[in-house]
Amino acid sequence: MTIKIQARAAAPIALLFSLAAGSHATEDQLTPVLARVLTPPAATVQTDGRWQLPYELVLTNITSAPMTIEALEARDPDREGLVVHSLTDEMIAPSLALLGGVSSSTLGPGQSGVLFVNASFERREDVPKRLAHRLVITSPDPKPPLPKRTVQDVAPSHVEPVAPAVLGPPLRGHGWVAAASCCEAYHRRAVLAVNGARHVAQRFAIDWLQLDAEARLATGDPTRNESFPQFGAEAVAVADAKVAHVHDGLPDGQPGSFPPAVTAATANGNHVVLDLGAGRWALYAHLQPGSLRVKRGDRVERGHVLGLVGSSGNSDAPHLHFQVMDSPSPLASNGLPYVIDSFELRGNVASSSDLNDELEAANEPVSVVPTDGPTHRTNQLPADRALVDFP
Repeated sequence: MTIKIQARAAAPIALLFSLAAGSHATEDQLTPVLARVLTPPAATVQTDGRWQLPYELVLTNITSAPMTIEALEARDPDREGLVVHSLTDEMIAPSLALLGGVSSSTLGPGQSGVLFVNASFERREDVPKRLAHRLVITSPDPKPPLPKRTVQDVAPSHVEPVAPAVLGPPLRGHGWVAAASCCEAYHRRAVLAVNGARHVAQRFAIDWLQLDAEARLATGDPTRNESFPQFGAEAVAVADAKVAHVHDGLPDGQPGSFPPAVTAATANGNHVVLDLGAGRWALYAHLQPGSLRVKRGDRVERGHVLGLVGSSGNSDAPHLHFQVMDSPSPLASNGLPYVIDSFELRGNVASSSDLNDELEAANEPVSVVPTDGPTHRTNQLPADRALVDFP
């Protein structure tokens, strides 16, 4: 039997699902908004001690009427449908990115978007083995046989059971800031359409910046790369690995502005990709031209110098962009979780702008909130704006 959803139906069909909030269908269900998990989620533990489970739901409105996402519940089917994460009301629009990066809680006719889900758990044992999702959807102009309000049970997914990769630090020294780390900053929203599919390679990425002894991002002329303490720092291998790819020859940009005409081939600037084994690859991006000390096929040991931190590619200040991914392509891949085996947590840099405001006043000391509790950390991922020292 074919059911056509259109502006005028010859005769309304019997609804096959309940419309009451909090109820769910017991039979086949019309789902005006299709939903699927982009990739099965995997968890990592951050410096606040919580296990983070970031993932994305791809939503597509298949009707000729606008559909508004009123609520989302992520449930654990192995614990009697326990709600482990929810988004409601004003939380939906900032979490739903339509094509072009527009945020809205409403999908237009035939429109698709990505809903970002950031579940968080106190213990590893609390992370579900499976997930199911319930969407509450309304339409101001429903087309028969659809009602004005539907409750959909959709997008079941398993959760990857593997532990995050345990790696060494990608840098050495003191005063490193984990800019845009998981899970609410700009890396998390970098959904790229590559080779005909959506990818989130930067899901767990970090932009590493460095503070000087007076907590400044730069000293001297902030339009010169040399004014930034991280410029020229050694980027080192996080594990014994094989060099899968290198790219060199791109110039460093000028701090304060992004270079024009960035392409997919130049976005990461001069970079190195390491094959870590077990289906994991690590990207080191924005290195200085001529500083790369490895070539494709080389075997490196943990701590081996790969190149020097620069500002090549899509960069407005010197930094090391580091991420772990499920393929050797920095773009056509999805980000995988990892932890750093040993570091000192000094505090968190206070910023409401992903450090953009602070970079515009780079000669002024930033505000640091000291760590409350033990400073030595093992097997954790530095949280967004964490200030750490590496051995």
